[in-house]
Amino acid sequence: MGFEPTEPAKVQRFSRPPDSTTLAPHRIFILPGFPITCENCHQPKKPFWQHAYTNLIKFIILLHEVNYDYVTLFDVYECAINPDKLEMKIKDGEQLFQTQKYILVLEPNTSQRGELVKFAFDRDASTNEMKTAISVELLRDLVQNHIPYSVVTETGGDAATLDLARERTQSEVVKRWLYHHQRRIEPKLRTSTVEGISVFSSLFDGNPTVKVAFCPQKNVMPRS
Repeated sequence: MGFEPTEPAKVQRFSRPPDSTTLAPHRIFILPGFPITCENCHQPKKPFWQHAYTNLIKFIILLHEVNYDYVTLFDVYECAINPDKLEMKIKDGEQLFQTQKYILVLEPNTSQRGELVKFAFDRDASTNEMKTAISVELLRDLVQNHIPYSVVTETGGDAATLDLARERTQSEVVKRWLYHHQRRIEPKLRTSTVEGISVFSSLFDGNPTVKVAFCPQKNVMPRS
């Protein structure tokens, strides 16, 4: 047997010395716009948080433009950190653009007036008609007392109708974004987008002077 080992030993050439215990770091130059590679899957990470951040600001601004025709950075900050506040303003938009139906009746005679006095009618002197919001109770009384009536939907002129339809569509877009997108993204991603807004906009909470200067109320702004 001589000097040969009884078990096979790991063989290494002299031309390949072993690595040191402290290896030199790998330096990577990341160019602007160059995708960052995930170390586990070796696939480029897409900047989802940037899209979520942009959408959050965009739809909050759109919501305020449609509902109130005015928006400040503090409004964006307040809705970003408070989902309940955002949902409440979306519900304001739903009520604003809800189609309202009315009942029109000719001015009733003496016997019919007693049956309708409990309803808040508005009288139009030019047409001699009375109008009030539709209700099940009112419809029941009109049918029981054989009082003729008509159901109408109150709309403005053509321009007002087109603007109303456009704003109603925009309100639906914001509502769809909140319920079908924003609430379904991961909580960690949602927190990152909110923090991105809060880190700057929270300045308005801590300094009232800055808030008044950069986020004035609508009634103090000069009219164009």
